[in-house]
Amino acid sequence: MQSRFLHIDDTKTWDAFREGNQAAFEYIYQVYFQTLYNYGKKFSKDDALIGDTLQQLFTELWQKRKKLGATDQIKNYLYKSFRRALLRNQKKQDKNASEGSALSFGISLSYEAQVIQQQHDREQMEALQQAISQLTEKQREVIYFKFYDGLSYAEISEIMEISSAQVYDFMYKALGALRKKVKKSEAYSIFTSSTITFFLIYTLLSIFL
Repeated sequence: MQSRFLHIDDTKTWDAFREGNQAAFEYIYQVYFQTLYNYGKKFSKDDALIGDTLQQLFTELWQKRKKLGATDQIKNYLYKSFRRALLRNQKKQDKNASEGSALSFGISLSYEAQVIQQQHDREQMEALQQAISQLTEKQREVIYFKFYDGLSYAEISEIMEISSAQVYDFMYKALGALRKKVKKSEAYSIFTSSTITFFLIYTLLSIFL
């Protein structure tokens, strides 16, 4: 049975949840739980940690709903809240983690890799994947939000709690590093307009549009 909140904007859905509408809460949970879980998997392979953090997050949201602020972007609000909670729980779990340490954020080509695989050989995919794996954690996270979730730089800045300038800097350096790594790759000779256009040009269009 479809939720009546399916065609209602985020502001009204969130407000209904804050006012104690259980159907609105269930809708938010069902729509965003898997998205948040997938995001958590980029940080940690500990399913229990991710699951426990999510359950804790949604429990606290319901309990503290009347004190929560308004939002017109539920997903971004949840991303930010979940990121904080997961980082906090990770530090509790790892007593040796330094105060300023961050979670280890990893991404793979996933959907993009599937598209590339249909047209190009495995060597191209492996070269791109290797290039991505050598980016810093912050650079990979920015790429994840920008290319896998289609968020704006302002939204990424809000979620990661860094300045927009830092987001741009991470992206600029990530693109530079990718180009450099790809050019040094043994597979560069077959990196014609195909793969590079798919990944890097798409990236540049996303920046300037």
